[in-house]
Amino acid sequence: MKKVTKVLDQLAKQGIRPNYETCLRILKRCISVNALQEGRSIHSCLMRNAANLDLFLRNTLISMYCKCGGLGHALDVFGRMAERSVVSWTAMISAFAGEGRKGDGLRARKATIDDLHRLCKKGDMKKVTKVLDQLAKQGIRPNYKTCLRILRRCISINALPEGRSIHSCLMRNAVNIDLFLRNTLISMYIKCGGLGHALDVFGRMPERSVVSWTAMISAFAGEGRKGDGLRYFGLMRKEGVKPNANTFATVIPICSEMSNSGLGRGLQGLVVKCGFYSDVFVLSSLIGMYVGLGCVDSAMEVFTEMPVRDVVAWNSMIAAYVQTGFSREAVELFLVMLVGDIQPNNYSFATVQKACAGLDCVKFGSSVHACLVKMGLDLDVFVMGCVVDMYSKCGNLQEARRAFDNIANRDIVAWNTMINGYLQNGVGEEAIELYCQMPLQGFILNNIAYASIFKAVAILVDGVLCKYLHLLVIKSGSLSYVYVGTTLVDAYAKSLLVEDAEKHWLKVVNFMLIPIKVGLDSNVSVGNALLDLYLKCGSVDDASSAFQCIDVPNSISWAAIISAFVHNGGEESAVLYFRELHRIFKNFDEFSCSSVLKASASCAVLEQGKQIHVHVVKSGLESSLYVGSALVDMYSKCGRLEDAYRVFKIMPEKNVVSWNSMIMCFAQHGPSEQALYLFEEMEKLGILPTSITFIGVLFACSHAGLVEKGREYFDMVVSNHRISPTIEHYTCMVDLLGRAGLLNEEEIFLKNSPFAFEALIWCSLLFACRLYKDTVVGSRPADHCLLLYPCEPSTYVLLSNMYASRDRWDDVTRIRASMKEMDLEKEPGGSWIEVRDKVPYICGG
Repeated sequence: MKKVTKVLDQLAKQGIRPNYETCLRILKRCISVNALQEGRSIHSCLMRNAANLDLFLRNTLISMYCKCGGLGHALDVFGRMAERSVVSWTAMISAFAGEGRKGDGLRARKATIDDLHRLCKKGDMKKVTKVLDQLAKQGIRPNYKTCLRILRRCISINALPEGRSIHSCLMRNAVNIDLFLRNTLISMYIKCGGLGHALDVFGRMPERSVVSWTAMISAFAGEGRKGDGLRYFGLMRKEGVKPNANTFATVIPICSEMSNSGLGRGLQGLVVKCGFYSDVFVLSSLIGMYVGLGCVDSAMEVFTEMPVRDVVAWNSMIAAYVQTGFSREAVELFLVMLVGDIQPNNYSFATVQKACAGLDCVKFGSSVHACLVKMGLDLDVFVMGCVVDMYSKCGNLQEARRAFDNIANRDIVAWNTMINGYLQNGVGEEAIELYCQMPLQGFILNNIAYASIFKAVAILVDGVLCKYLHLLVIKSGSLSYVYVGTTLVDAYAKSLLVEDAEKHWLKVVNFMLIPIKVGLDSNVSVGNALLDLYLKCGSVDDASSAFQCIDVPNSISWAAIISAFVHNGGEESAVLYFRELHRIFKNFDEFSCSSVLKASASCAVLEQGKQIHVHVVKSGLESSLYVGSALVDMYSKCGRLEDAYRVFKIMPEKNVVSWNSMIMCFAQHGPSEQALYLFEEMEKLGILPTSITFIGVLFACSHAGLVEKGREYFDMVVSNHRISPTIEHYTCMVDLLGRAGLLNEEEIFLKNSPFAFEALIWCSLLFACRLYKDTVVGSRPADHCLLLYPCEPSTYVLLSNMYASRDRWDDVTRIRASMKEMDLEKEPGGSWIEVRDKVPYICGG
């Protein structure tokens, strides 16, 4: 090294200065040979020859002096430094520690990057900000890696306020924040819930990379702002930034969530154009998008065109079939996967077990179970939970319990799956027994477990047990959990209201106050449960109040309240609620629509029904089976036979309800022969008639006077279709015989019927006697009616009219006197009339 000094002086005389790397190499060599004196000489030579000693070379000089035993010289260099870095400080502290001068080390230490690292590890981000400011006062700026570490720690502990403070501190201390650090800042703000701050950083960036754009698109998608996500994707392309695989994987699912198949196919073309059509990650996203859009065939096309299919791609396609209800195709694809070179993983087996459950194919599910056991996957709790679920849904609880017992490390999910398996099969006692074992095995019951056990209570209809568990839930604090509250309401409803609703009404009301007290009644799930409970108790007013308390009623809420008014005589209120539904949402589901059509049918309000029909067409619900049947029924009851038949003909699918509505329509308002023709067509199509079908057919025969045909159809009720005749069938037959004037035969038929003690059927015979002015036969059904229902005014009116038709005025006077003595009055007729969007009930005189 002595000769090195001489050479340096000679070079200086020639005007030659050593470059940066040469100086660095010389100093490091002094360290390696522990040449303190030579090192000092070289330092003096460098200073003498005006060599450029930057911060890094000065730190190397300090390191050389410290490691060669020249602490004093190191202190001299350190003291003359215009700028010191963390390396400078750390070198001096280490030197003091090595010399045993720990006090000096602590004094010199002040604040170092080690403090930052230590505080980051503890998660004390507030102190990190203070240390950064202290370092700034000492002229020390944290290096790139330290800044990155601090920001990532903010992300891991979700420290948004502290992250903002650190960002401000970095800006305040003029730390160089490059593109990568700005992207990290954006990521920190997004993941900590500060999308507005992320937007601010993004807007101030002088340069944006694909990472910046992808982060913002992903943030918008996560916040539900799908439109903004697509808009930023468009801006990114406009700026000429080429999307990468992560960008496509982020933006593609947005198309599915927005139900925009056109945009999805456009993105697929862009994927091909950008050269990512061989990327498994991107193509798996395309498969998921098409599945979400209901385009399973398109998803399969993408899968088929994939050049390389890994296990993730296979799993995506199998899961796609399962999610869309194509369980058989999912199983077939799984078998193809087994034949190939792809080794199925735990997710593959879990998915195919769901497919087996969908097919109710316990045999194949057992084979898959055996296969996964051979592969050692029976130790996987997730897979075995799916096995338990498969056996449960296939009804094989014995195998489900065996699989459950064989799970080595059961988690809370496995316990809940087995309990739900018992519940799905209506085995409440076993579910409760398993529930009782959970605390003994060291499991703390969670909200899902409580919700499941209330379902078991509902199955057992055990009000005492329900109250006991209710107290446990209150004690555990789980009552504020929405799903628990909902199932608890349902359990009380089924436990306390099954046998005698009125008897337990006060108990139920006291319980219903609990969700209201804790503020759960505004939640749509609990609100719907309370709504259902009130309706089961027949309290429409309270149901309406429960509906008003729900913050944002969903389609179930609206359908329930509309249906409640329809079934409890509040047709006008049902229509008002429907109009409010349409005003708020501009559309409605098939259940709300069919309910309000029933209201229009009950009131026979044609114009209102037509308006609803228009909304049905606009909403695309005309093809709905329920709505179509309700439209037929509405037009039928309004006497619009042609309109009813027109709706019936264009229905793409018809069930027995649709046929019954149309048959009844023709039987009541049109050519009765057409009703019989429809019945024959219905039989040709293989649709089994119901009890209501034959009521319509017998009604048609009665109105058409087809006695023999009516007898034939009545015999078919029992002989061919094994339907037990009801009082309605017998009434139709009595009416058929009565209209034909076969009064004696009608009386014999009625006496031999199982409903000879029903006043309604005798009234039908009495009506026929009045029609044919037969007072001899008519006196006998009148006696039966007066014996069964002595306070029914209609019987006296029919009898009086029958005597009047024979000019037996003394008997008429006697009957009317009897009515007056019993304080009976003829019930006035009435009808609905639509006036200015209201449907008042008008009573006749």
